[in-house]
Amino acid sequence: SDDIGEQIVNLAVAFEILLTDSYTPGKTVKNILNRVNILLKGIRGVRKLNEAVNDLFNMRGQYVHSGFIDSELDINIARTAYVYVLISLCSKLDKILNKTQTPIKHMIEG
Repeated sequence: SDDIGEQIVNLAVAFEILLTDSYTPGKTVKNILNRVNILLKGIRGVRKLNEAVNDLFNMRGQYVHSGFIDSELDINIARTAYVYVLISLCSKLDKILNKTQTPIKHMIEG
C-alpha cells in the first residue's frame, strides 16, 4: 500500500507479533521497545534504529486513533531495525525452553 499510515500500522503489528508472548494492557508497547533495545545492542546505528521504532509506535497510535499522522518517519530505518531484531532473535533460538508459556520473554530477557 502507498498509504504510509497503513505501512506504519503493518510494521508495528509485525514487531508486536514477533516480540510478544501475550497482550498486556498498558505494557505491550513498552515491552516491545525494551525488547527492541535489548536485541539491537551492539548494532551500528543503534540509537537511530531505536528512535525509528519508538517513532513508529507513536505514529501508529496517532494514525489508529486519529486517522492521520502529523510528523515524518523514515520507515526504511524502522524496517531495517525489524530485520536486525529478527536476526538477533533467531540467534537466541537455542534458549527456548520446551515447556514455557513465555518463549519470547525467556529468549530475550533470560
